[in-house]
Amino acid sequence: MYSPHCDGKNEDSESENNRLVKYPYVNSHMLGSILVLSLCCCIPFGIPAVVFSSKSQNAIRRGEYNCAVRFSERALTFILLGWIFGILALILLCAAAVNFLLRNGYGYIFIK
Repeated sequence: MYSPHCDGKNEDSESENNRLVKYPYVNSHMLGSILVLSLCCCIPFGIPAVVFSSKSQNAIRRGEYNCAVRFSERALTFILLGWIFGILALILLCAAAVNFLLRNGYGYIFIK
């Protein structure tokens, strides 16, 4: 059966009689997506992470396990990239602030 919500075929519904199939838990990573978006302020990676997390939650509700896993993995990829680039940007921002303060005569803040 083809699923228009996922990128391919839906292999979850093998037959109409076998409706109660138990699948392992799928983490949609919504909390991590929101933390990347808010704490790291990494919008280029935070927004796609939230979108894929939302798609994963919707696929879980529809019962499309394979789509949910795929969207969850994509969300996790964007979360990790967001944390990496967000922390690097924060380190560079702090280094630039210290450099600015040292060059403009505010070195006494750091040296006592």
